[in-house]
Amino acid sequence: MSERIARPATADNVGWNTGSVNPEDDPTAQRAAGWGTDAEPASSEFNYLQAMWGDFLQWQEAFNPREWTDVVEGITSTVKNQLFRVFPAGSGGNISGPLSQEIFNVVSTGTGGGNPVQLVTDGEQLYYIGGGTAQMIVGADPTDGSEIWEHGIGASGTAICTDGAEVYFAAGAAKPGLRKLNRVDGVVSGNAAGTGHSYKQMRANGAFAAAIAPSGLLGTVDVWTVATPTFEGNASPTTSLLALGMDAKQIYVGGVRNTNDIWCYRITTGSVPLVWQIALDTNDPGFVNAIVADGKYVYVCTDRFALNAGGYANLFCLSRYDGALLWSADIGTTVDLDQCAVDDCHLYVIDDGNRLYQIWLRGTDAVVLYTRENIGSVACDGISIAGQDAATPTNIMRRYIGTPTKTFMRVAGNDPNRRPFFTLAIPIGGRI
Repeated sequence: MSERIARPATADNVGWNTGSVNPEDDPTAQRAAGWGTDAEPASSEFNYLQAMWGDFLQWQEAFNPREWTDVVEGITSTVKNQLFRVFPAGSGGNISGPLSQEIFNVVSTGTGGGNPVQLVTDGEQLYYIGGGTAQMIVGADPTDGSEIWEHGIGASGTAICTDGAEVYFAAGAAKPGLRKLNRVDGVVSGNAAGTGHSYKQMRANGAFAAAIAPSGLLGTVDVWTVATPTFEGNASPTTSLLALGMDAKQIYVGGVRNTNDIWCYRITTGSVPLVWQIALDTNDPGFVNAIVADGKYVYVCTDRFALNAGGYANLFCLSRYDGALLWSADIGTTVDLDQCAVDDCHLYVIDDGNRLYQIWLRGTDAVVLYTRENIGSVACDGISIAGQDAATPTNIMRRYIGTPTKTFMRVAGNDPNRRPFFTLAIPIGGRI
């Protein structure tokens, strides 16, 4: 990993007389006519020119995003609102092939072994539940998968998410509610009660977190503000919730049909008000297995089923505004879709046989571009996907998606308006 053109070591020295210790005088006449032969500029005039050139260089540098081979380098080398570019080089410096070049594939490191589950990323680090009987939360380096820290849960972990500010997890009955960790070192930074434990999925956007399917309340979604954190309320639309999506203002849940298939709730303090609810089709869709929202649309993965109007579908795109069906697709033609993630250009879905589909989102439909076998979970950062290697379940892996140079904006971990995902750097200039 490296910077394409290294920033000069003397760049921080640009600037002159910034404290106005000595005078600066604009050599007004000389700027038009120049100094005469052998003329000696006054020190105040020289100070003025040096300060002017320094100001211009600093201004110009701010318009030149630096370029790195990985998102993590751009994040660590910039501050909020700055731009940077990433050129994910392939073998020999060529552009990597779509989903073909592996960045790493290594054994997960949670104490006691075990298989990693629900790998997530904030762009700067990876996080997953691992270790013996899933009792460790691990923070890992996205460049090679090596461990940065691990946190012993004291119970089996059941769900994990991150928003770039903190890491949140849920566990069994011994650890009810929402648990919050400092993402840098894995130290506990807060806990909050909910209505249960053993949540199936969690999502966070920098301001709120939500979780579904607590033990004993399988049709409930719980919501917290994350700063303290504080439990805010819940809703119970059906007998069992299996899928959860979140954007800046709303959460979306689904699972077993109860007249409707998808429910949308406003994220707010003190309550969880219903915004809309819809049935995907008049036919029974089986189960809603996964939902992801990108701030513009809501993508829903289901068991494959026959549509009332003819044909089949297992993937649906909805309007976040009112749940209107925009399009549906039959991905893989014979499979159920179990997991999904989205970046600025693509949707990634995993079927029940651990095959990953990279789907081009064209606005009005979805086109499968590439597939990859044996991927057990998926998280994305704009240039890569990461997850469990289903062929070697103890391993975590990361692959380039095959994109050329891409521009990112460094963002704050508590900004809920980031899109298409809640990482510390979001791609710009794409579909969103």
